[in-house]
Amino acid sequence: MTEESADESGEAFIRRHFRGQARACRELGSPFTADLLDLCAETLDRGTMVGAAVLDWPGRAVEDALALRLAGGLHALVIDGRDDRLRAAYEDRVDAALLQHVFEKHEEFLLEFLSRPPQTNEVARAGVLVGGFLTVAAESGLPLSLFEIGASAGLNLNWNSFAYELGGATWGDPDSPLRLAPQWTGPPPPAARVTVASRAGCDRDPVDPMDPADRLRLRAYIWPDQADRRRRMDAALEIMARDPIAVERAAAADWLARQVDGLGGDSVGVLYHSIMWQYVDPAEQARIREILAAVERPLAWLRMEPAEDLKCAELRLTLFPGGGERLLAHADFHGRWVEWFGG
Repeated sequence: MTEESADESGEAFIRRHFRGQARACRELGSPFTADLLDLCAETLDRGTMVGAAVLDWPGRAVEDALALRLAGGLHALVIDGRDDRLRAAYEDRVDAALLQHVFEKHEEFLLEFLSRPPQTNEVARAGVLVGGFLTVAAESGLPLSLFEIGASAGLNLNWNSFAYELGGATWGDPDSPLRLAPQWTGPPPPAARVTVASRAGCDRDPVDPMDPADRLRLRAYIWPDQADRRRRMDAALEIMARDPIAVERAAAADWLARQVDGLGGDSVGVLYHSIMWQYVDPAEQARIREILAAVERPLAWLRMEPAEDLKCAELRLTLFPGGGERLLAHADFHGRWVEWFGG
């Protein structure tokens, strides 16, 4: 293969990636973002440094969520009031000429935004994860020591401060500013009393929810035509402000090994994560599995990650020692619906 054809193949892949992400956005209820990414797929060129950076992306476009990085950077310009023309267009639609103008005018800002991985911290996923926490609490009878990897800003470390409506059952803090009520099918999860003994989180690139620039990043990754997600984020940030949790900057496997070493016998450890496993290097995934397989104290591994066919997320629970695994639920990637099996 010649260098020229290799470049063409890479560019073609990038454009397919943008179209594929556009389809996913449309299915997840954001036609605006879908149209924007389709426009990028059609019109991106190397006439600007931003266009060249995207088309010549040096990493793995899908794993790096390249399309979402660009969409997030554009939305950040709107939220931060940096471009009135772009803000006005976000009330209707963005055209190719405006996109080119924005790439040229805000080159430095967009290139910096592209350089950092997405941080969504979608709090509605707690409406899926909570069924797993209740299952662990009901079956162990022990307080929970929480370990979240890929925790972003740590908003879902406060999951037990949210209010929930789950298949006709209610749970959580009835006075919480954040109420989650996913469309639920199947029986309700166990009616368990939960005590949280401790909570901790790590991320390779954590977000400080008290820092204005980081709060902008969190909001920028919420698609502009999804007001409910914005309201949930603001409520979760309010909860975090009154009960702050610092997320440690660390690689997941090294950090997990330290948490497991500190486990006592008076609680059950719960390692959990949501829609982040694909961003973990395969070697580190293998090391995490090795750490878990060697655990001799009570520990649960709860994860909400894409199903093999990518049509939905799966909520899976593995208990250690022993490693017995079960499928608890299927769910929407953003927590809009849950099909609960219990297992």
